[in-house]
Amino acid sequence: MEMMEDDSPLKSWADLGNCAKDLYDTPGEALNVLARESIKLGKAPPETLLLCEFLENTKKLKIHKGKKFNKIIDEHLEQCCTFIGVDYDLVDVPKSELINDGRTANKKKKYGRQEIIDRVVSKHDRLVVKQPQKYKNLLQDHIYTIRKFLT
Repeated sequence: MEMMEDDSPLKSWADLGNCAKDLYDTPGEALNVLARESIKLGKAPPETLLLCEFLENTKKLKIHKGKKFNKIIDEHLEQCCTFIGVDYDLVDVPKSELINDGRTANKKKKYGRQEIIDRVVSKHDRLVVKQPQKYKNLLQDHIYTIRKFLT
């Protein structure tokens, strides 16, 4: 192990900047990667925390008062798909648009719309509903990084 550390190009904090210059085009890109990778949730990926915070902020908006959670997710499904790593173009269009607007079904459909909504709800429930204290602690620890990504 000591031999690997001696041969390592990154030996001190001062070398970190030089190493980053070789890996990234701009300092901003290096900082974004460092900020993104600094959020560790144990088993859950950082995107889960970002998704939950996005949904919690969206639920609090006045225009969403009285709406069911599934409806809020449905209205913001494109953003939610980004957080869970699903291509929104492969998700079927809403049935209401098929009936009311006369649109045709998505030919590239790979996922049912309700299937994706259920995945988002379960991710939210596993962290926010079932582990509220862990969610609050993670939020306090990473609030500045989360604000940077969600704004």
